[in-house]
Amino acid sequence: YAEEFFGGNAGGVMLDRTAAEIFRTPLDELVLQVCLFWEMATSSSSMVTNGDDEGRRRRRRGRGMSPIAFLNGAPEPPHPSKVWHACCHLREVGALRLVIPPPSEGNIASTDHDQALFRLTPLGYHLAQLPVDAKVGKILLVGCILGCTEPALTIAAALSHSKSIWLNYLPSSSSRGNDGTTNTSKAQSREMAAKRHRELILSIVNGSGGGTTATVVHRADTIATVVAYDAWTSRSTRKDRKLFAATHALDHGVLWEMNRLREQFRDCLVAADFLPPRVHRRDGGANGDESLSPLSIVDDETTLLLATACLVAGLYPNVATLVRPNKEKRIRGRRLLTKDVAGGETCLPDFSSFQRDRVKNASEVGKDVYAVYHGTHRSVNPAGFETPRQGGRSMGTHRGGSTPPSSSCLLLSEVNFVSRLALLLFGGGEMDVRDDGALVVDDWLKFKVGSERSGYDAGGLLIRELRVELERVLLRRIVGKCDDDDDNNGLSSDKGGAVSLQQQKRVMHIVKTLLLEG
Repeated sequence: YAEEFFGGNAGGVMLDRTAAEIFRTPLDELVLQVCLFWEMATSSSSMVTNGDDEGRRRRRRGRGMSPIAFLNGAPEPPHPSKVWHACCHLREVGALRLVIPPPSEGNIASTDHDQALFRLTPLGYHLAQLPVDAKVGKILLVGCILGCTEPALTIAAALSHSKSIWLNYLPSSSSRGNDGTTNTSKAQSREMAAKRHRELILSIVNGSGGGTTATVVHRADTIATVVAYDAWTSRSTRKDRKLFAATHALDHGVLWEMNRLREQFRDCLVAADFLPPRVHRRDGGANGDESLSPLSIVDDETTLLLATACLVAGLYPNVATLVRPNKEKRIRGRRLLTKDVAGGETCLPDFSSFQRDRVKNASEVGKDVYAVYHGTHRSVNPAGFETPRQGGRSMGTHRGGSTPPSSSCLLLSEVNFVSRLALLLFGGGEMDVRDDGALVVDDWLKFKVGSERSGYDAGGLLIRELRVELERVLLRRIVGKCDDDDDNNGLSSDKGGAVSLQQQKRVMHIVKTLLLEG
């Protein structure tokens, strides 16, 4: 088959063997494991007596470790630039701290990155012990700390699964005829599926009374998945859940696998002592015939707002801003702008996103400004070719059933519009207060907090100090889960100072109040 496919030149085109896994997978988890190994080795070496020469040498090297230098010892080492990229990503998540920067830190093509030394943060220590992506793990941990564990588990399961729960066809109308004429039925099926999705979301938010819940659900793809999963679990039997999924064009198999993932993540959090042990499982039994305990989180608007805060904490720095049209300045707008994308390139939610029409129909004024997203992929749709598939679904049509334009476009998956306060308080990056009172995060996100009467500079300073206090509270909660060594296992952190329980409650009360009012 290979000889026929490659025209008799298979030997000159195909590789001799499959590339090593270290070249084919993200290195974030591997870097975390390497750093955890070094932390544990350094901690054990500190127990060695002072007369041990090896112990003294280890303590002299105890300022940090270089993942690039360590992995260079592998039989087939990964490229140093890929390891450096993984280290930078983990720094953005908050899992690593750069102890000694390389001589040329700003130069990506530099060859001296192996001189950089890193240490695990308390957050990184726990993320290294969770068998999930670093960002997903951070969502789980922040969800436990903020008291919104259930939606955090669902978010983590949805982002970890390769497929979406939203089908782009109705299962009852997906059969094909023998004559092969299925174009019309496919288009009708897509339109009906999109309509069922909208009806499901409307029925859920109307049942909750609308208000803040409706705003949060309509603006966030991932939160819409959370409430849809919530509605699916409220069905008493597996037969009812399967019928519910078919009626609303949901993938019952993906929903069931998400339920299994939630239980696995819950067990990991229990093992890490972030959750108490459970007496009864919520996985519906071995055969799935038992009822699942409904989550009913849609009735609690505070929980949904905290769930968006978890999304910001986990997905940052994947942030996009909505460019609105402006007739006076002749700006067409109606697209998203990210930090790493050239200003003239079109950037939109992917074709299966609930937010695609929101962006394309954006007016000159509105509340939607900032969004966090899960990932990016490029769609090239020349005439006669379908766009790539993602998550097991064809990306060639969006929820309205029409065909995307025949041009290159950067698409964002799982787009969630969030409030500026959620982004300021739970996002990462360096925060500066300018002379005009504006808050600038990572040298590109600009905010003005407060009013002209009270002074923007005062509002910016208050938000910055509140963020510092919130980071101290989160750190205190995370550090409290580490082993009770006097030096916290030697794990590195930039935030210090004890935080009393009363202070923690006061800070969390202020944060929740601001999220509700913002």
